[in-house]
Amino acid sequence: PHIQAQMADTLAALRAGDETLAGDPLLSQAVADASQALQTLNVHFVVVHRDQVPPEFATFVERFLPVTFMAQDGDHVLYKVQAAVATDDLAIRPASDPLARGEGWSGLGSNQDAMTSLWAQRRETAIFAEPVAPGPYTATVRAAAAGPGQTLSLVVNGFQTAEQSLPAEWSGLSFGLPPEALTDHENKIVLRFGHTYPVDTLIGTGSPFSLLVESAGLEAGNYAHIWLNGHDISPNQRGYNLALIDGATGEVKAVDSFDTHGDPAASPALVDFVQQAGPGDLLAVAVKDTASDQLSAEAAQALRDLGLSDLRGRFRWAQAGIVTIDGAGKPAAVEEIEGLQATSVGVGAGWREPNAAAQVEWLRLERAEN
Repeated sequence: PHIQAQMADTLAALRAGDETLAGDPLLSQAVADASQALQTLNVHFVVVHRDQVPPEFATFVERFLPVTFMAQDGDHVLYKVQAAVATDDLAIRPASDPLARGEGWSGLGSNQDAMTSLWAQRRETAIFAEPVAPGPYTATVRAAAAGPGQTLSLVVNGFQTAEQSLPAEWSGLSFGLPPEALTDHENKIVLRFGHTYPVDTLIGTGSPFSLLVESAGLEAGNYAHIWLNGHDISPNQRGYNLALIDGATGEVKAVDSFDTHGDPAASPALVDFVQQAGPGDLLAVAVKDTASDQLSAEAAQALRDLGLSDLRGRFRWAQAGIVTIDGAGKPAAVEEIEGLQATSVGVGAGWREPNAAAQVEWLRLERAEN
């Protein structure tokens, strides 16, 4: 299911038997992503339930994944994943590699694909690394502390390194790992920091706040989060969850939810709420579960006037948006909608917790010379 969700948009475009697919750049990216997922998650076998997936998905697995057919029992087909050659030089960038991110990371909006670093927000923040060739390694972390007096050590599959000082300036810290630390299956690397710091101390005058909006339909997570400086201000109820925020100060002016799927009275109330937005305001929009069935034409038009999509007829779709109202009262929206998976949009750091330890750009594992 994880791989199917990752490839959902591309799979929807595939056609069984189309020989031109091999040259499609989107398909090439999907193949690379799926192959990486199999390796990173240490998957050895894949079972396709043909009666539970679209024909295009089965075609994708059979034709483009590194698998070998093993057996078939009715609609159930078993494949063996071809073993990849283990690397001895691995670079992991948490901002661009969601499979590598374990617990403790800040979030990232779908509109923020240019970001090159994420925040480690807990004293122990995890990275998952794919299998590597045996031997001793040097692990280098490029990071910048969130405050003074920070330290960093690594816990690699239970093996702990010595602690080092981590300055507030971007730095590369290197740690020696013995041969027994890393394995030829999935590796868990914990960044262990000495401290966390309130994110309020990290807010600059040029960016008065961090705002991350996350949305998921019922079958893709069933949530609606509005993270403002690490605090979730969303009611997190079915339908539309809205927050009106002062764009200059980050002050929360109003928050409410509207069940436009099950409550006919929710649509006029939603219209009244969005009409409160004035010059200089931000409107954060997150849908939980579904918002489509009782969404009126008037409410849909009010959302369209703000630059947001009409979800009528889109059962259990995710919608995340941030609308900026300029000084003349004109709206500009950043929005993502998804029918098969969760989505998000963000402005700023993407903090999901009120504290942070460090910014992290990458971790590199290089096999050391014996």
